[in-house]
Amino acid sequence: MNLQQRCQAVFKAGYEFGKTSFRRLAKKTKLSKSSVHRLYHRIARRSQHPESSLWETEAGQNWLRLLVLATIFVFALQGGIGCERLSQFFHLLRLQHHIGVSPTALRSLRSQIESKIIDYQQQQEQQLQTSSSQVEICAAADETFFDQVILVMLDLPSGYIFVEEITENCQYETWQKLVRLALKPLGLKVKYLVSDRAKGIVKLALKELGTHSIADLFHVLYDLNRSIAWELNYLGSQLQKQLKMLKEKRAEPELIAQIETNQTILEQSRLTYEYCCHGISTCLHPFDIHQNTAQTTLIVSMRLQEFLDTLQTVQQTHHLKDPRNGIRKLKNQIESLSAVVDLWWSWVDQCLAACGAEMNLVHACQGVFTASSLLATTSSAHQKS
Repeated sequence: MNLQQRCQAVFKAGYEFGKTSFRRLAKKTKLSKSSVHRLYHRIARRSQHPESSLWETEAGQNWLRLLVLATIFVFALQGGIGCERLSQFFHLLRLQHHIGVSPTALRSLRSQIESKIIDYQQQQEQQLQTSSSQVEICAAADETFFDQVILVMLDLPSGYIFVEEITENCQYETWQKLVRLALKPLGLKVKYLVSDRAKGIVKLALKELGTHSIADLFHVLYDLNRSIAWELNYLGSQLQKQLKMLKEKRAEPELIAQIETNQTILEQSRLTYEYCCHGISTCLHPFDIHQNTAQTTLIVSMRLQEFLDTLQTVQQTHHLKDPRNGIRKLKNQIESLSAVVDLWWSWVDQCLAACGAEMNLVHACQGVFTASSLLATTSSAHQKS
């Protein structure tokens, strides 16, 4: 047994027998009396807090190990936080007597985790290269602009990064070169490519990858919020200032009533806008979350068109300028947003067909999916209530 296991054995024996002799503990743990004496006092020295006894158990040690590894992975590797700060965090949790949390120890663990991640990547790439069947991925691509242009392409379900390169431009030819180097050795097929509708990425999907180009919902809602929502809030603040000024000057009641009426109309428009944004976000799904029925691309397109018409009515009512062209972008991207629904159903059919399923089984599975969606929605509603 290693030192940790011997300490656990002594602690467990002491917990079972209570206050007893070292000779009896040694007999129970099958360790020498002198070893039990040293381990007992080691445990006593680090038992300085009410929770200390928990960390002496096997379950406690396993949880501490998970805590340290998860903290390093999330905050050091993904968040870029230094090991000195992490060491301070563990000291605040009063764990320094139970695990090694010095900056040096944490750096060593971080290096080991990085090495394991790279080894895992190499193993997965080797498996893909030797796989007899072609693997399909749902990918997303974008350009990030910091000090330099960085092109990023990743797998959506897993977050696996295929491309992350600093370049001088984000043109189609640059994307084409990087994606070929990343995907060709692995023999991957892209089911569809999600993007913010940048011309180079759209061309990459349609021409180079020969797949569907899907619009990113985030950018659609972002542009709407930066234009329509901002203008509605601005109009609301202006009306509030006007109302306050009229009341201070004791203006005619008719003028005050008119401003209050305008406020009511504006508030209703704001609620309508929020309803549309929520509807746009939730309707892009293979199932209708309200009716619990399967949806198609055509149905989703019609619903998006209804939300678009409502937003255009709000825009016309208040003469909104829409500086970021959020409504126009939504109109142009209805087809590329809704296309993902039929793609999902086709993927379901392919998976079932690959298993040798007949059409009646396919329809049965669709019914199961609908029932599962109903149960999930009902459970969520109960939790909210």
